Amino acid sequence: MILFLISRMDAPMWAKAAGFGWITLDVLAGALLINEVPAELPDQIRLGGHIPAGTGTWLGGYTATPIPERAGAATAPSA
Repeated sequence: MILFLISRMDAPMWAKAAGFGWITLDVLAGALLINEVPAELPDQIRLGGHIPAGTGTWLGGYTATPIPERAGAATAPSA
């Protein structure tokens, strides 16, 4: 389900790639934990993926609409 949401996100392709990378690293960390790899490695992979990929995905979604359009919509008088 989340892969569908990422692919439909109104964002630049680099932001979608960050989202897919985020999911990939999270699944990898979960698989490592299931297979009883010492927790230090999956924890580092999960944190190392969540911080940059989450930031990239957020920035991509935030910058998808030009700022003047967002500002105009927020300050436009209601009809």
